[in-house]
Amino acid sequence: MYTIIVLLVLALPVVIFFSRIAAERSRIVRARLNETKGKNGGNRPRRKFASVVVLGDIGRSPRIMYHAVSLVEMGLGVNLIGYSGTNPLSSVLDSPNMKLFYLPVPKKLNAPKSSGGGLHRVVSQMFYIAAGVIRVIAQVATALKILLLDVPSSDFILIQNPPAIPTFLIVHVVAFLHNSRLVVDWHNLGYSVLALSLSASQPSRADGRGRKSLSSVIVAGAKAYEALLGTWGVHAHFTVTRAMKIKLINDWGVRAPIHVLYDKPPEDFHRLPRDESREFLGSFDPGPPLNLFGTSLSPTAPLGSSHRPVLVVSSCSYTEDDDLSILLRALALYSQTASSTMPDLFVVITGKGPLKARWEARIKVGRWEDEDIPLPLLTEGDVVSVMEPAPNAYDKVRLHTAFLSQEDYPRLLGCADVGVCLHASTSGLDLPMKVVDLFGCGTPVCALAYEW
Repeated sequence: MYTIIVLLVLALPVVIFFSRIAAERSRIVRARLNETKGKNGGNRPRRKFASVVVLGDIGRSPRIMYHAVSLVEMGLGVNLIGYSGTNPLSSVLDSPNMKLFYLPVPKKLNAPKSSGGGLHRVVSQMFYIAAGVIRVIAQVATALKILLLDVPSSDFILIQNPPAIPTFLIVHVVAFLHNSRLVVDWHNLGYSVLALSLSASQPSRADGRGRKSLSSVIVAGAKAYEALLGTWGVHAHFTVTRAMKIKLINDWGVRAPIHVLYDKPPEDFHRLPRDESREFLGSFDPGPPLNLFGTSLSPTAPLGSSHRPVLVVSSCSYTEDDDLSILLRALALYSQTASSTMPDLFVVITGKGPLKARWEARIKVGRWEDEDIPLPLLTEGDVVSVMEPAPNAYDKVRLHTAFLSQEDYPRLLGCADVGVCLHASTSGLDLPMKVVDLFGCGTPVCALAYEW
């Protein structure tokens, strides 16, 4: 008898919780139905709304911003939800039919170090997992509060994946309560990004008895989570490549409609006329004056002539899947082997990310041709801007790092002679937006191979 009473007491909060969920969902459905009725009982069309969600910096999520702008142009009201940081596009900020809702930015977790003995490694991993669980719980709680209480209910919810954790869990709850249709835009596979992040400091391996490492178990769980919640109850899917679509159909058995939406550059990505190039590069100053188009360096001079250097631009997110060592080795080789009649190279690496300070410190160390030199141990908050010419050993190369505004970034690409993209997809299924931007400017690109 006492056991039954205890079980009833424990079950009461759960029953109340789900009863409130059901009541809230019914209220929203009734309110939405009432919105379609006119004052005299007649039906009238109701404007549709969409919530566009990204658990990332909105200003650094161009594809999501373009989705939001396109939905507004189609006549929908849009709620754009994500993290603050970089300023969004002006077309987002100036739209009267779009509202921005910012989520609290979660504290960054540093992966456990691979140094130390077996016990130290296990303890470090356990603390890392515990901190990750607490971080996810906090993300879910704060995101649900904002999406359910602050953001108006929507007919559609469009989300960017990755990150899959905890995005899918959050939006499934919101979609159920708001009676919304869920659409997923697949940029990449979240579990493959997690696998790379873990392997960077703790490579996956198995011991003699065939037991998998803790990292392997985490990645396997993340993959199962993504395969289930990323496909179940989803009304439609967008993918960035056809290869991604085939993956979802063949490996995960997706039956909902899948539309391949290749990234396309917006209108402000175009080749800059010579006069505009001269004016922009004359004002563009990541450090010392460039003088790229000074009195002796004319933009009208033929490409590759001794009258001006070749402008090379590489856009970088400074994550584990951006390997700048390839570019550094190539620049070292060029500087050491190029004849005096060949042009100098002026290289600008633009972007920001968690490994930027470490790569900038590595550039300053020199010896770019030596791939065995590790990245210095710095964090994202450290500032080590590269604001001077390359070391003396590379007299044919000048290298700068910079982070440009939303307005100046396409201008720089429009001036470039050559673009470089060293993004290596963790899944092998996504095409970098950086390449598409360079295509829009008519700039030839050197990039890693991808399946479209």
